[in-house]
Amino acid sequence: MKQIEQITISSPDVGRCNSFIYCLYITDPEGVVYIGETGARNGILGRLSNHMTKGEGTFIRKCYERKNINLDEINGNIHMIAFNLKEYPDLCGDVNRPNRRALEYFVQNKLEEYSVAESTIIPYDVVSWVRIAQRFALNENYIRIAEEVADTFYAKMPFTKNLFSGKVCL
Repeated sequence: MKQIEQITISSPDVGRCNSFIYCLYITDPEGVVYIGETGARNGILGRLSNHMTKGEGTFIRKCYERKNINLDEINGNIHMIAFNLKEYPDLCGDVNRPNRRALEYFVQNKLEEYSVAESTIIPYDVVSWVRIAQRFALNENYIRIAEEVADTFYAKMPFTKNLFSGKVCL
């Protein structure tokens, strides 16, 4: 019997070339999380395709480099959660990439922090890496947005107790 693949799209915005901050994750053979951003040029589906290119895709490469997991060793699903940034004009479009990188940095740091929280029941490692310009290091607006994004991602991933309330106990 042929294997059937399933992709579920929760919003038509996913097919549009909007700017997003996103989370790719797997749970088997172990928990791995990758945080990224994309501008309007590729959109979220274009970035997903880029990540999944065998040998070249960033997610696949980082799984191997950081966790020694090959694409063929991933059991189960590769999941993507995306946060549309269309309501934040200073985070949209290719010209605002440094701003999105700052947001990506803050989200990544928050999810690394959550990985050791009491509410985390399945261990995971964040394998992505991003550097930001120093001028963004204390941007309170981006930190606030990043906390909202990280809390949303964390609540939707299976690494936490099902009763996640939006408050993480560290």
